[in-house]
Amino acid sequence: HHATEASRRTFGAMCGLGANVVHAASDSAVPAVLAATYARLAASGRRPYLIAPGGSQPAGVLGAVDAGLELCEQVRAGELEEPDVVVCAFGSGGTAAGLAAGLQLGGLRTQVAAVRVYPFPGAAIGVLARRVLARLGHRGGLDPGRVRVLTGYMGAGYAQPTQAATSAVEAAAGLGLTLESTYTGKAFAAFLEAAGRAPDSKLVFWHTYDARIPEGLPAPDPDRAPPALRQFL
Repeated sequence: HHATEASRRTFGAMCGLGANVVHAASDSAVPAVLAATYARLAASGRRPYLIAPGGSQPAGVLGAVDAGLELCEQVRAGELEEPDVVVCAFGSGGTAAGLAAGLQLGGLRTQVAAVRVYPFPGAAIGVLARRVLARLGHRGGLDPGRVRVLTGYMGAGYAQPTQAATSAVEAAAGLGLTLESTYTGKAFAAFLEAAGRAPDSKLVFWHTYDARIPEGLPAPDPDRAPPALRQFL
């Protein structure tokens, strides 16, 4: 396990709010643990609802579609020029898929550069975008070349800091932006590199991290955390 300051805060908030956290020893164990938990809840009379990792399912990415459409409206209103590329983090693909779908529906030619921060297959973005477009009544998938997956920024693995991400977080702080090392720091590192290679390109960095934690949250409850994870509270 690797914990960051952001993940510790989020985990503590979950345990303080009473979430029942179930631990899987590895990524490969997640499907079996998830299936067993789902079956146990269903057998007890509950009605479990499965949310895909990162909320990356058609209903979960509609907000990102709206965000893409909002960017299109800002371009039409003259608030900014049409971007050549929007750079965002790519974990489970929801942000990239929703943005790409929204930009396509809104009529922009803008490409989405998805910076891989988790070993999720890049094809998942196109599959998810096609599903959300179908949900909205539009047949077909994304236009060819609408999404480009950028590799080489993840480092040793998910949530493992890299020097480039650390430097990017520091650079962003100087601009008044709060980033973290798991998603947005790695995406911003790619953004800075792209801006350096093509200084005349119109690039947009899509900031997906909200560092605010609501006030008045209860203190973390260690009893809510599986024993293997209590060290992270």
